[in-house]
Amino acid sequence: MIVISQRQLELLLKGKKIFQQFFAALFLLLSFFLSSVFASENTVYIKGLGAVLREQPSIQSKKTFKLSRGTKVLVIESKGIWQKVESGDSQGWLLRGQISGFPVKRKKLVLGQKIQLQSASGRRLRLRTFTAVVGVKGLVDSEGKKISPYQTDYAALEWLENQSLNEENSVIFLTSTE
Repeated sequence: MIVISQRQLELLLKGKKIFQQFFAALFLLLSFFLSSVFASENTVYIKGLGAVLREQPSIQSKKTFKLSRGTKVLVIESKGIWQKVESGDSQGWLLRGQISGFPVKRKKLVLGQKIQLQSASGRRLRLRTFTAVVGVKGLVDSEGKKISPYQTDYAALEWLENQSLNEENSVIFLTSTE
């Protein structure tokens, strides 16, 4: 039979209690850390200039709320290309392409830095208007055939190299829709 003195028994129980407290604290710390990691996986940011929350995952669904660029939202559910998100008190469906897993900075408007172009007729033109037109229609050659997107940069550069350098030709190049 093993005989243990009272003092040895107290030391053994004290060591066991410290061991239990250590692992309880470690468990709480790990559960807190893991819960924050899993919660952050569902956190996304609005990357468009304005994203509209909808009642249902459909483009025809009623619009409920508009979120601005950089807004932090929490993903609740996914259905195809749609994500159900929550922002504050608002919940709704967004297209997956309108959100990013990384923080998005808000764009700042710098006054006095607006690009103004003038055509040969003297009419003012906005660069973004023509960029949008080219993005939708695509570029075409002189015969009206679409230029492959892979050849676009090369063809534009080749055409530009053959032009005389002056302001009017630069504006024509930037605004050309042919």
